[in-house]
Amino acid sequence: MLQSRKKLVVVATALAVLAVAAFLLWRGGGAGSKDEAWKRVHETGILRVGIDPEFPPFEGRSPDGKIAGFDVDLAREIASTMGVTATFRIISFDGLLDAVWTGKVDAVISAMPADALYTHDQSYSTPYFDAGTYLVVRKDEPGIRGVDDLAGKRVAVELGSAGDAIARQVRTKVSGMHLVLREDQKSALQALVSGEADAAIVDGVSARMFPGPICLVSPPLESVPYVIVLPKKSPKLLAEVNHALASLKESGGLQELYQKWIVPRGEDPERLCPQPGS
Repeated sequence: MLQSRKKLVVVATALAVLAVAAFLLWRGGGAGSKDEAWKRVHETGILRVGIDPEFPPFEGRSPDGKIAGFDVDLAREIASTMGVTATFRIISFDGLLDAVWTGKVDAVISAMPADALYTHDQSYSTPYFDAGTYLVVRKDEPGIRGVDDLAGKRVAVELGSAGDAIARQVRTKVSGMHLVLREDQKSALQALVSGEADAAIVDGVSARMFPGPICLVSPPLESVPYVIVLPKKSPKLLAEVNHALASLKESGGLQELYQKWIVPRGEDPERLCPQPGS
């Protein structure tokens, strides 16, 4: 799931580069007043959000056909904090960046991984979720808090996944580590909980959604931060969005969204393992 999302980001960016080049030529090189996006949001009271409702639990559809999910609620909370209203424009994932660059939307809030290669073309908010690859252990296993602790251990992975690739790299450096191969992320986590494996290496979304006595070792082995994408020349809009995210985190609103959409009921929002000595 996560790997296909990352591939789509590459395709979307390539298509958007071509589209924005033509758009800027049409506008005469992109001349105009600074931060037009914030000016429009401020004057109209509307934050136009691009979203692709094909990636639950972040964005999908409710039984009555309305868009729903973590990112939908997040967009509404951010807009409310800014004193405006969020409206949504449904766009296929490969057209989302194009929509930002050409001014069709003010922001993309759609489980979009940050890509450092394209920071000169767009602005990224502070991350609001890390969907990267994590080492996962049972809650009653305090002896594994990093890859160096995997010597002689059985590690469950989804065959062919990013976790599988990372685990094979780790195995070359850690003696006696054995791979437990499964057909998907959920099965790898089930192997961990059942005792068939001592640890698992899976993506952060699957791990946080899994209903079992597990915790994620922090930091991730590979970070894939989800961010909000904004126009490059919109420093005020970027500042307002980052302020809203910080406010939501401080107030507990972001954690409430984790609990509503991602983690099983009663679990800690982040599901992180206690640090040694804590």
